[in-house]
Amino acid sequence: MSKRNSARFATMCVRGAPAQTQRDNPARIELLRAVVHQIERRARLDPRWRGLDALILPGGYFRLAQNAGCASLRSRTELLDATGLVAPLCEAARRLAVSSQAYIVGGADGPDSDKTRATGSQGGGDQLCVAWAPERVAGIGRKIFPVWEAYPKTGNYEGDHYVCCADDYESDERIITLARGGSAVLCACYDMFGVADCAGESDARARKIQHISTSTRIHHRERTASVEQSGHAFGPLLDNCIKRWRGLLRRRSVNVALAAIHQFEGASTSFWQRHGIAGASAALNGGWAVGAAHFRTLPSGAEKSTLAAHAVPARHAGQGQSRRAHTLTPVDSFSTEATGAAIPALVRLFG
Repeated sequence: MSKRNSARFATMCVRGAPAQTQRDNPARIELLRAVVHQIERRARLDPRWRGLDALILPGGYFRLAQNAGCASLRSRTELLDATGLVAPLCEAARRLAVSSQAYIVGGADGPDSDKTRATGSQGGGDQLCVAWAPERVAGIGRKIFPVWEAYPKTGNYEGDHYVCCADDYESDERIITLARGGSAVLCACYDMFGVADCAGESDARARKIQHISTSTRIHHRERTASVEQSGHAFGPLLDNCIKRWRGLLRRRSVNVALAAIHQFEGASTSFWQRHGIAGASAALNGGWAVGAAHFRTLPSGAEKSTLAAHAVPARHAGQGQSRRAHTLTPVDSFSTEATGAAIPALVRLFG
């Protein structure tokens, strides 16, 4: 188990909703620049803000020009570049990396990833968690664990149309090496629960996966009425994907999970904190689990809904609905409203 001071993360939670179109991207970039500027100012006076491992942004913080689907890191990076989301983000990471490597980690969704409606597209859009380093895109994790709740406006499930990519379950491209040592897995929203499930060998999230793409075709979970057809090829393929996912976390000795979370309608994050964030920390032998999200209403205080945990004991995995939140309190924070930024955001420091 790592010591508490062995890593340092900042999170930026934003008031509002994920980006809806590419036209939202310039304002999002300007907000990021304003936040990085404030971190630079604080770091000159307060050593706690120096040497960040990463600044985490919410899920869907940016909107892509098109979907990349099941592609390589290079192809996905080219799409980010075509959308104007490489140079300014790498520049922001350079400004953070005063004395060591630093990442900007955040979400970028494809045009078919509107979370309030079913798109009808075969792939269901892209949901990416991207790590920008000072000189390059260092890693990308495409979502592999769809949401299992129905969307409030449609009753549709994300898993009904979202196609997961088989190779993403063991892709080293979703793992980044931190400046202070250790490996972090990039989680596109509910992928954090996919990490948490590894502790108790749970298949709760895996049961919601309906479509998996391989190099040859898209495989679909077969159903008749309400009964799953377990004898088809989908079952063994899914089992293999989950096995590869758990093997990736072990093989790369992952001890940090970073999540770009899309949105909370209210300020309550209790379920996410107890079962996703704290659950992931427990699954990673007490490692770090940190996320950032959009909020309809930002938390009323920096110590509320922090979406961060560390040193959660392994027994947490077996405590079911009795799981504690293990909420980590930030060591410092600031609000962009005090700086005159157009988009309200709450920035918190953990370390």
